[in-house]
Amino acid sequence: MNRPNRAVIAVLTALMLIASAAVALKGWIELRAVRQDLRTAAEANDFLRKTVGNMTVALAGKDREIDRLTRSQCEIQVGDGAEPKPGACAPSKASPQPTAGNRPSPVPSPRS
Repeated sequence: MNRPNRAVIAVLTALMLIASAAVALKGWIELRAVRQDLRTAAEANDFLRKTVGNMTVALAGKDREIDRLTRSQCEIQVGDGAEPKPGACAPSKASPQPTAGNRPSPVPSPRS
């Protein structure tokens, strides 16, 4: 090979090395940004998981308190000898216990 061809090959090789280094650097920078986004999303997910857990515990406590207050209201009404309000006391054993989805309606049903 003659001298000008070697110089052209050397220049092209150097340019290819610089281009590949630039592409690798760009990929590394993007990978770093994606890792940071993933870390942020994971931290937010952990926070939300803890918050939902705490809310679930609080709601379960409030549900138990509502059930306790409903039972105590029925005991007071029955203990006074007065007729309990319709729908205020816990249902008989034949009907299901009230839960959050099937609590008695505050509107009394018409009596026949």
